[in-house]
Amino acid sequence: AGIEDVLIFVADVTVPDHSLMLPGERFNKTWAVQNAGTVPWLYRQLVRADEELVVSRRDVQGQLHAVLESHPDSLGRTVAVPPTMPGQVVELSVEFAAPTENCSVASVWRMVDASGRPCFDDRCFLQVIVTVVGG
Repeated sequence: AGIEDVLIFVADVTVPDHSLMLPGERFNKTWAVQNAGTVPWLYRQLVRADEELVVSRRDVQGQLHAVLESHPDSLGRTVAVPPTMPGQVVELSVEFAAPTENCSVASVWRMVDASGRPCFDDRCFLQVIVTVVGG
């Protein structure tokens, strides 16, 4: 078997997608992911990729249209990934603040190595989508 770097999404530990939030509410999003490859995850980080990746839909002509272009505030743009050996499951958390207006927002995160290079292709990312209602 060759050297493989594989991430498997296990679960939304907190705040499943499309959770309802109050305007300005702070919340902690935690994902559980598994190192399903043969490479230890060392000196890695999650970084915000909101400017690169957006939630979109495809119209009948096949064109993509951004659906969610606004993002909740995160209290940081990077989160350290603890050393994770092959086969291990790790929980990764980001603290957010919901916008103060009623809307749906998304934030997209990707794992990078110590040099800032993405560890996986663009199809491998973690996201949170929440709807803000009330006031």
